Amino acid sequence: RNESLDFKEVPDNLTNLFTQCQKVLGLPFIVQDALGESGWDTSLVSTEDELQEARKKIKSGLRATKYLTNNVPVSVHVCILDDQTIVRGPWLQLIGLPELSLSPFRFTLNDTNQSLLSQSFINEVLGMSSKIAKFAKTEGYRGILGIDYLWDRDTGVIYPQEINSRLVGLTRLLTGIQKDQSLFPDLLKHIEAFDTPNYSSKCKTLCAGEINFSEHDYSQVIIRNNEPSNIKILTRLEPGIYQLRGSSLQKVKA
Repeated sequence: RNESLDFKEVPDNLTNLFTQCQKVLGLPFIVQDALGESGWDTSLVSTEDELQEARKKIKSGLRATKYLTNNVPVSVHVCILDDQTIVRGPWLQLIGLPELSLSPFRFTLNDTNQSLLSQSFINEVLGMSSKIAKFAKTEGYRGILGIDYLWDRDTGVIYPQEINSRLVGLTRLLTGIQKDQSLFPDLLKHIEAFDTPNYSSKCKTLCAGEINFSEHDYSQVIIRNNEPSNIKILTRLEPGIYQLRGSSLQKVKA
């Protein structure tokens, strides 16, 4: 585990809390709300004044974590069913792109291009994910969950960062990929685990199979208001599957 400290109560005077974090985690360190929300509430803290500023984003307790200066974040998509456990990924997370988010730690997209990731890295992450999924299943969990990892490039250590026990951002990308390739979506398998409709028999045009990345990769871009004030949207980008043609984006599928 990456070194971390959890505080259920955050006092008005942060001197002792800052001193404790500095002693255990070093400087700078990362703070975020205990529940977290796509990284918008995440801050890098070097001074007590910066901790005071970061506290404004904290609603339900504070989590402080050792700062990994050279890391690559990845996501894994898991679907736990009675008769199988499906693990997809790992896929790159791109964080805090300034064109898309004011926060330097906010999740902005996933990218399936794995050229940065070695096969040994992929195998290790998939192995860890299978163990986490097996444990979750013994605890009674069913359906989709997401697992995020941080790969410390300086030490080579892969840290499980968090488990999101719900549908996750990656679910949208995975569903879009599977629809694009006429594959039966993991999302429908998730719904079948809790509901009576038998989508498998209704989706005659969709087949089971593995995703094919031999022709191209896929990315998911999340566009947020990047201005400090309200803006007027002149052109709305419809959700869908797009391709780069020349220098412009063209929608090719819903």
